[in-house]
Amino acid sequence: DFGSKPVVDIARILIMLGRYDEAVQQIGSLQAGNERDDLTALLHRAPGRRQDADAALERLVATPKDVPATIWLADIYADRGQHDAAFELLATEYRKIVRDRATRPRAIWYFQDELRLSPYLMALHRDPRWAQVATIPD
Repeated sequence: DFGSKPVVDIARILIMLGRYDEAVQQIGSLQAGNERDDLTALLHRAPGRRQDADAALERLVATPKDVPATIWLADIYADRGQHDAAFELLATEYRKIVRDRATRPRAIWYFQDELRLSPYLMALHRDPRWAQVATIPD
């Protein structure tokens, strides 16, 4: 069972392409929760969607975060041009991963992989702080 993953991926691509009406249709098929809020928060550029996007972001900020949720929230901040907030979030997660690396080795891999692959975080790559969150020490 793939769950809602294909819908989430399709909606994220549609948002990146600026095809907001189609993205909203995909998002509407998801149940209320973090996935739906993540996507809704990315709709901040869509005409008439800023208020819903901001409300979704507020809900996400108030939600406990694991590594994937942290990356997605950093995506949202980066996409909104809130680079300081994105780096603060990533640095906090980085410190937790390094501290807990013996008990959570997969978290390191996932974190680094997502940082590299996220199209939303590319805007952060040129910032000197990037090296501080993208390189896990041996």
